[in-house]
Amino acid sequence: MASQKDFVSDYQPGDRITVVLSGGTLIWSGVLAEIGERRIRLRMQDGTVRSIAYEGIIADYLQAETVPEALPEEMEAEVPMETEIPVQEKELTEEEKKLILLRDAALAVRDAVYEWEFDPASLREQVRLSPNTEEKRLMTALAENLESADAAEDYETIDKIVAAGLSLLEKAPDNTALHRLVGEAALLAEDYDLAEESLYASENYAEAFYAASLRPAADKMAEDGACHLLYDRKKVPDVVRCFVRMAADADDLSVFGRFLENERGNAPLLRAQCLAYLLLRKKIVPELPEDELTAPENLGVLEAAFREAYPFPENNQLEMMETEEKEEEVPEEEPVTLNYDQIEEEPAPEEPSAPVPTRTGLEGVIFSFKPEQKIGFIRAEDTDWFFHLNHIIDEDLQKMLEEDPAAQYLIYFDVGQNYRGDCAINVRLRDKNNPKEKEDPALLVEHHGIITRYYPFYSNGQITEGENVYNFRAAFITDPTLKNYCEIFQDVVQRQFAVVFRLKKLKDGKLVATDIQLETPFTEGEMKLIQQAT
Repeated sequence: MASQKDFVSDYQPGDRITVVLSGGTLIWSGVLAEIGERRIRLRMQDGTVRSIAYEGIIADYLQAETVPEALPEEMEAEVPMETEIPVQEKELTEEEKKLILLRDAALAVRDAVYEWEFDPASLREQVRLSPNTEEKRLMTALAENLESADAAEDYETIDKIVAAGLSLLEKAPDNTALHRLVGEAALLAEDYDLAEESLYASENYAEAFYAASLRPAADKMAEDGACHLLYDRKKVPDVVRCFVRMAADADDLSVFGRFLENERGNAPLLRAQCLAYLLLRKKIVPELPEDELTAPENLGVLEAAFREAYPFPENNQLEMMETEEKEEEVPEEEPVTLNYDQIEEEPAPEEPSAPVPTRTGLEGVIFSFKPEQKIGFIRAEDTDWFFHLNHIIDEDLQKMLEEDPAAQYLIYFDVGQNYRGDCAINVRLRDKNNPKEKEDPALLVEHHGIITRYYPFYSNGQITEGENVYNFRAAFITDPTLKNYCEIFQDVVQRQFAVVFRLKKLKDGKLVATDIQLETPFTEGEMKLIQQAT
């Protein structure tokens, strides 16, 4: 592990250096731009600047300007490089061409890098859209302070923000935006354990993967964030490539095997690259029947070779994840009649076989259900409650979700706990005769209003229609001339633009304006003014 003292004594800004990260599987080369208190900054060949924490660097060395960038010898051996055939000296055979295809695909995985960059605007927006609670005002202030502290590299303030965020989490453990705030602050503070945990809780799996990859035990990466990205079929290509590389080091590719099954027919290039890397890693070169690497026949050959070369371990990550999922299921048992005279003699078991309700009889609406994963979400009390299909005790509701998973159903539910925390259990319909939430009549008609507020920095504003006020984002403006005007000029509110719009209901039940257009188009003179400004 490197330190600031090592770099101060060995290098100076302007030197061209190479650093090796994450167990030797990640290598960056560039010009040393800055030696900071906690990290260095490298200016890469494409002009971008990478910020690298000392704790993540396991090796470093100076590159002479006359020596072309190259990997260390031990890294060159990771993927067989005998496929480097001098194209100019001879005409390649078909076998050599296919071999080079495999090599180039493998290198795309070996050299893949997933980068995280703090996005304060996105964080502020998520905090702004989070449910109104007592903690929201403090969260907003913490997000703004985190942005300024990051810009000033004020790590003492960042550490205080982490502590304050953890204190707020004790009062609001289910607040997704707060988990993300703590996770990103922890990443900036280089507390990778906390960052991974918090970002995983906020479902920012790619960022959780990045935090895990910087931990001292980098093979932990083969367990958490990236696994769920693949398991839940949320593809972030560079995360998949990095995950495959590190999961192979951990000798557990079971989740990648599931990924191949789920993505059969999808993402052919990504699948081919990962398979080529894993096979060449063991120096296995299958014969490809087609010239195009992503041809179905080639993918079939590559996957068959992979299954033979990488048998799954007995206690693998995939089994652990599916065991956790089964633990959420509520087994069907006969009702138990309690004899209150014998309660002291026959105490209840210490570990109940099903989640025990902590709250009962809540009203909510199922606003999302994914049949292929058998999971969904309920909107209630300004919170999204997770549930599994096995948490539904109403057979009619189960059938309705199978037939029409996109509908929004009115339900009762209780609150229990699974391994992730609070969740909805004992889900049942409120009224079997009227199971679905009726569509709001306001969503079916065209509306007319005035733009009374607009914030250029945040690209959002408000439209007033009589006594009603609706928020909108610039992305919801479908009139191109009005959209350009909002991006260029500062007098949107003063112009009192009359607009036609429709309403859209968000998952938290709030109505927002969308499909916004000018009620009266711009005059020719105004159009010329806008065109000149653009």
